[in-house]
Amino acid sequence: RYAPLSYVWGHAVQVKLGGSDEMSLQVKDSLSKFKLPQTISDAIHLTRLLAIKFLWVDVLCICQGQTDFDLRDRQDQLNNMGNIYHQASLTIIAA
Repeated sequence: RYAPLSYVWGHAVQVKLGGSDEMSLQVKDSLSKFKLPQTISDAIHLTRLLAIKFLWVDVLCICQGQTDFDLRDRQDQLNNMGNIYHQASLTIIAA
């Protein structure tokens, strides 16, 4: 079970998957050392309340780097977005 978060990034600087963050984000509770945008924090809280084990957030699940690998991976993930939302238990929408 997982829930993707659909939201607008805004202008705030935030943690992104890519570069040096990628390995550190694979460690349990690694997000606790980052200041997350309120939208993502609220989505984490909601998934916990609903007993949903995983939250899919694009900025944390799709490589945001600029290497050839990152660009190919990002395109593959973007091409798969329909499946990500379709197979989810529910989608959290922040508007």
